[in-house]
Amino acid sequence: MECSPVKRGMVFLLVLGFCFLQCGRKQEGTFYREEGNLYLSEGDYIQAAETLKKAISRDPNDAKAHYGLGIAYMQLDNSSGAMKEFRKAIQIDPNFPHAHASLGLVYLRMGMPEEALRECLHAVNIDSTFAEGYFRLGYVYAQQNKLDAAIKAYKKGLALNPEEAHAHYRLGLVYMQQHRDDLAAEEFREAIDIDPGHPYAHYNLGRIYFKQGKEAEGEKELENFRKLRAYSEEATRLENALYKTQGAISDEERASAHRDLGLVYWKWGKAAEAIREFKKAIRVDPGYAAAYYSMGVVYFHQENYKEAEEAFKTALRLQPDHMFARHNLGVIYYLKGSYKKAEQEIKKAVEGDSNLAVAHQSLGNVYLKQGRLSEAIREYETAVAMDSNNAGFRWTLGRAYLKAGRRTEGEKELLISRKLRKRNETSAD
Repeated sequence: MECSPVKRGMVFLLVLGFCFLQCGRKQEGTFYREEGNLYLSEGDYIQAAETLKKAISRDPNDAKAHYGLGIAYMQLDNSSGAMKEFRKAIQIDPNFPHAHASLGLVYLRMGMPEEALRECLHAVNIDSTFAEGYFRLGYVYAQQNKLDAAIKAYKKGLALNPEEAHAHYRLGLVYMQQHRDDLAAEEFREAIDIDPGHPYAHYNLGRIYFKQGKEAEGEKELENFRKLRAYSEEATRLENALYKTQGAISDEERASAHRDLGLVYWKWGKAAEAIREFKKAIRVDPGYAAAYYSMGVVYFHQENYKEAEEAFKTALRLQPDHMFARHNLGVIYYLKGSYKKAEQEIKKAVEGDSNLAVAHQSLGNVYLKQGRLSEAIREYETAVAMDSNNAGFRWTLGRAYLKAGRRTEGEKELLISRKLRKRNETSAD
């Protein structure tokens, strides 16, 4: 029976509407997947998992969404959930190397070494330029005590991506297992050159130095390890509180935790991660002056004075009595050659906190640039009176005395400064 033109038109519109609906759901799924990946990059694995589930509900055949959900589950120690999602991603796209390599790691966690090896080999067979696949293959080989094969895999990966610090570290561990300490030390040093904050590269390099009778170098590396491990453990504690603990925390607590984590990263030498956390704190609480100040400090030390200036200005708008922010803003003006503006800001800092020794020192620097030597000496003397063990304060005062023709006083201050520097270097060693 032939359909009438009207019926055929209605059927076409229904099919077309269904197609539009499906396309809309796929687009919505892509949006959720991209949002979930953003949460993954920020370490918020609980939120990433929830968002990627939404992506999959809109588009069940999105292999990348399944893969992302598997990564979130891995980070949340849900191995069975991760295995399920990686398998689904591979079912949808059998040539997805990242999913194969990640499934290999899950299998290794679950005590399935042969399956782990199979998946990692599959990953690099699919894509011979996949550096991370070779790193994971090397790790699997090392766990099976196939050390020569592990070395070969790590070297292939490092040829593709020589800047992966952790791969150098892992290769160093394999060399240590083979008692090839010189090669191990070389890899640990390479890891530290790329990432000075890698605690266990310092630790194992220290162990090798002790074995070689280099006790001073060994102790220095172990001290680096102890310091960095403390930062690593504190960062892990804060990350778990923010991203792995079920249950709500207040916006104030969340913002404070992000700033605290940023400060830990900053002490750890990880400036990019520090700035990322300060920005997260600000997103949670746009009125958080301390986060703007901390971000300004990192930008300042990176010599990114434009961003530092904006951060300090915002901190002061939110908290006008933040004298450290005001002092630092004045120092930026000084570095830019705007001495009048520098004087204004640093004077306000001194007026707001007369015990801020560094502000007196900075004000002295401004006066010196303006040719106001006697006023500069007065500020330097004030700074030294507040902190007599500061070698830098002593040095600038001594130089100012010499400039004023007060030779005896100047040489005395410079001598004290040198002694203080030497003492500080000795105590640091």
